[in-house]
Amino acid sequence: MKKHIAKVIATTVTTSLLLIGVVVVQSQSSDSSRVTVAIRSKNSLLMAKTTCAAGFLEHRLTHTTKARDEQRAVFDSNGSGVAVADLDDDGLSDVVLGNLADNVSLLWNQGDFRFAKKNLVNRLDIAEQNTRAVAVVDVNADTKLDIVFTHTAGAITVWYNQGKRQFVQATLEGVNVPAYTMLWDDVDNDGDLDLVTSSYDALLEAEQKDSFMLTGGAGTVLYTNNAGVFTANRLTKSAQTLALLMFDMNQDGQRDLIIGNDFADPDTYWLNSKTGFSTTQPFKRITKNTMGFSSADIDNNGTFELFATDMKPKFDNLETIAKWMPFMERTYQKLQYKSLQRAENVLQTWTGNGYQNMAYEQNIDATGWSWSAQFGDLDNDGFQDLYIVNGMIDKENLKYLVNNELIEKNQTYRNYRGTFQKESTWNLDTQASGRGMVMADLNNDGRLDIVINNLETPAQIFENQICNGDSLEIHLAWSQVKNTKALGAILKLYTSAGIMQRELLNQSGYLSSNDTKLHFGFNKGTTLEKLEVHWSDGAISTLEKPQANSLLEITRDGGQ
Repeated sequence: MKKHIAKVIATTVTTSLLLIGVVVVQSQSSDSSRVTVAIRSKNSLLMAKTTCAAGFLEHRLTHTTKARDEQRAVFDSNGSGVAVADLDDDGLSDVVLGNLADNVSLLWNQGDFRFAKKNLVNRLDIAEQNTRAVAVVDVNADTKLDIVFTHTAGAITVWYNQGKRQFVQATLEGVNVPAYTMLWDDVDNDGDLDLVTSSYDALLEAEQKDSFMLTGGAGTVLYTNNAGVFTANRLTKSAQTLALLMFDMNQDGQRDLIIGNDFADPDTYWLNSKTGFSTTQPFKRITKNTMGFSSADIDNNGTFELFATDMKPKFDNLETIAKWMPFMERTYQKLQYKSLQRAENVLQTWTGNGYQNMAYEQNIDATGWSWSAQFGDLDNDGFQDLYIVNGMIDKENLKYLVNNELIEKNQTYRNYRGTFQKESTWNLDTQASGRGMVMADLNNDGRLDIVINNLETPAQIFENQICNGDSLEIHLAWSQVKNTKALGAILKLYTSAGIMQRELLNQSGYLSSNDTKLHFGFNKGTTLEKLEVHWSDGAISTLEKPQANSLLEITRDGGQ
């Protein structure tokens, strides 16, 4: 691929000194201390789009997440997550799929949607089973991406990347509270990666029986990182958490923590400040059984919306009514108008004076038994679309259905300048009982593909063959600090069609981990004016006139 050095201007407050290929910035902070920031960039052209079609092409993978119980009892029915990232630095994003009754799968990307399935290590006697959440993150700050799993029993294991496609299993010092969900981020903005974990107590009680009552509980824990040693600060003593997300709830520029709970346990919201976390309640309506979180600036107005999934069917045909009614008659309660919680999706939208749930107006409140939801510009028109995976298998709650399975189509919503409309022509309405799901460009052609970890059916990749529009993709690196992949950064792309923004989050959706490569789509003919990188410590770097249809690698040296 053709490479050239892009001209970069980095600014925080004051003046800059331009060097060849590098800009060194002298910046004045509020406490009068001076900070030197260096930015380097490299540009690589993306691959040309060789195949064009109306939608996506399905590829079935050599991985199936299996339940431990052949009858697929409750909790195994929740399945496992998926992660996508370039683990061997060959320029292609690889795939890691969690599993329950079988080994996890590490799929090395060979190009052209061909994957080589390998174990994490070359020893057949070592297995990694019973996994729930999956994260790919640079835990030990050596610039190589590691793999982290949570497990049904609540333990966390990390597989440190040794290079040359070799990994070594270890534990994290100081991390010992049972966890179902996890979130990696620089929570306290000190330059290293902290860890937030939360438990799914109903599952722990089912697994550990009476002994769970003697453990003192689990709940949500913030582990602050100090030179690789994690110190625990327990935020809650109990939890039923299926989703965690960093999200700026009060628009103060500081990302806060949202904990999404199942079983009608209300979600909890924690404002983040220099003095620590404090609880708040910013929303007038929330989900009742939170399954997943995702956030995006869906209308390109400069603020991020928050989407949460739940269980609510759209009663638009007799078949759907027949599938859902027995379950709803046993489990659903009469709703009051002023009820805080409802068993339906919510879309929290900032109005300038608080949040309003816009899921009804967008017609996305009822999408089925919904798990992972992700936003991404699937058709490269400048607006982020929404994809949701659905389905349930449960011998206890759905025993009246064939094979105890609620079979539902995944849901696709195309974004028309901030308004979602149901999309049924992209070949994404699979009925394979999805759980974890992420979007990523797997073949470097500037189009977002989709990876789904299903339960009891093979995992799927949907290859994006839509040839509309152009794109820009960005890799961030931050040397001399321990947040080497710059998690928490916000990118703003200024164009002739308006301003778009993306946030670099490791986790979103349900139990899944995002690629470190960020994607912008835009219509052909759009002029790219500049790209701003808002680093997690408040510094801002600016790239003038980035090139369309390219992968931009930006490296910041020090500054924390």
